[in-house]
Amino acid sequence: MRTAATRKRRKRTVQDPPPAPTAQKKAADKNGLAAHLPPQHSLGNFSLAGRTQTAQAGENHGTAISLEGLTRYEFADADYEMPHSALSQGSDCEGCEGRDCVTINAPVNITYRVTTTVTLPSASDYPDLSDCERANVQNAIDTVLAPHEQEHVDSVTPYNGTETVTFSGTHCRSDIPDLVDEMVEAREATRQAAARARSDALDPFNFTIDPSEGCEETPEEEEAPEETPEEGKAPEEGEAPEEAPPEQAPEEAPPEQAPEDAPPAPPPDPPSKAPAPCYRWS
Repeated sequence: MRTAATRKRRKRTVQDPPPAPTAQKKAADKNGLAAHLPPQHSLGNFSLAGRTQTAQAGENHGTAISLEGLTRYEFADADYEMPHSALSQGSDCEGCEGRDCVTINAPVNITYRVTTTVTLPSASDYPDLSDCERANVQNAIDTVLAPHEQEHVDSVTPYNGTETVTFSGTHCRSDIPDLVDEMVEAREATRQAAARARSDALDPFNFTIDPSEGCEETPEEEEAPEETPEEGKAPEEGEAPEEAPPEQAPEEAPPEQAPEDAPPAPPPDPPSKAPAPCYRWS
């Protein structure tokens, strides 16, 4: 239970003060009749607005070898508002009497907010790894670590929202602001505990990764030399004998050419003519 000295409250002002008493009412008060008003006698309206001072923060971790993700969440102070609500005369209040003892039945609208921040590592944080190993690390971050941190976000964001609850009872008028404040703080504490429990249930979270997996270099296979048939080797059974290459005809020698500086050959001798027959006439 917090003491009054430790509570941090915003300064509040009653937005609709009770109306000034009439002359007839003043006379009734003077005669001591105010304390004997009927229980349902109207006493005007009452409205209130404020914010609790119970904001809290937390964090959850997801780890993987040397990889670590972090999800932070922070609950904001709940805002609430009680619109104008009718008051009626109350009785048997502790610490007040007469017009200060009132009965109230009013709705209170409460708004809850939480913010989340996710921090993830990067493969570039490991410059000593090979390109293949960094690709494995980044893949683990994207497919394993990031989805886990998103689960933490999804577990606390349902805290966001609004609800309307009813504040009712018979109290001293001056005690109503603190009593409404305490009601809202109790409800937001229950709501925060549920969100925190959902997030904590996701841990511990561990997985292992070998960055070098699949990055081993395989030696190149040496090509086997082509087999050349051995000369004179008999063909194995079932093998066709190798055909001998066809014989090539010998190349014809080019005709002899006379040397360029040789003198021209002499013309051939003309054929000899036979002597014509000689005839003698008698």
